Amino acid sequence: MLTKIIDEALEDWIAKDLNCFPSDIPENMATGKSSNDWNYWKPINSTVTDDEIKNLEKILGVNFPEQYKVLLKYNHFIELYIGEVGFFSHPSIGWRASIENNVLKGYPREHLLDKGYLPFANYSDWGLWCFSLNERNEQNECPVYLWDHERPDDFEFVADNLEAALKKELERYKKKL
Repeated sequence: MLTKIIDEALEDWIAKDLNCFPSDIPENMATGKSSNDWNYWKPINSTVTDDEIKNLEKILGVNFPEQYKVLLKYNHFIELYIGEVGFFSHPSIGWRASIENNVLKGYPREHLLDKGYLPFANYSDWGLWCFSLNERNEQNECPVYLWDHERPDDFEFVADNLEAALKKELERYKKKL
């Protein structure tokens, strides 16, 4: 189901002609189309390996939830929006740097990572979705929390895992339309 949600979101993004970005696109993701310095991209099958994920986990000092590993190994994308949730960019070239920069060079570690929260997506223009790494269940999944940078000590529970959080966000977003 997680991959179906991703597919539908990417298909919708492309159907609305929103799959463009104002910078260089990896060659294997470029469509060849551009408009006013915006380059169009296409999602492609991920080339991420288990060993690369383990290496990134070691660098970050964390263990990813299983569903997040599925996402990383499923598709490469420049942007992936599901409702108000915008996943950190996952291009075919530089995907690790994208995640490292957002996790290690984004908001101060003491607000998130040092408390056991791993950010993985922006929420609107004011927050982040984070996994609570200290609350793993038997399936190695972690609950998702919403963090507001204006209230750095507050974490709002979203759902028990990534897939449930995305389903909830889709429902919320469809009600707004």
